[in-house]
Amino acid sequence: KVEYDRVTADRRQYGKYIEQMIQKAAEIIDDEERNELLAMIANQMKKSLMAINKDGIEDSRVFKDIYEISKGKIRVDESQIKLKEYIITQQPTGKKKKKK
Repeated sequence: KVEYDRVTADRRQYGKYIEQMIQKAAEIIDDEERNELLAMIANQMKKSLMAINKDGIEDSRVFKDIYEISKGKIRVDESQIKLKEYIITQQPTGKKKKKK
């Protein structure tokens, strides 16, 4: 029997690697470098939320989650980091259309 690491993420919609990246970002001293990393992390978080909620996600929710995951060490200023707008398209069903 193979033993697997049972570490789970507090917020499953993001995953444990996003949470670990946020913890690492909290340790970065250089503001410019940290903001670039946070922008990439926040955009990935937004994509993850869009997969669950197709109606749209407010950027403030992502920034609030970053604050909570970092245990208050990171407070993102919305004027400094702009997140991309994503459009979720309908996934193909894999069924072929019938020709008439």
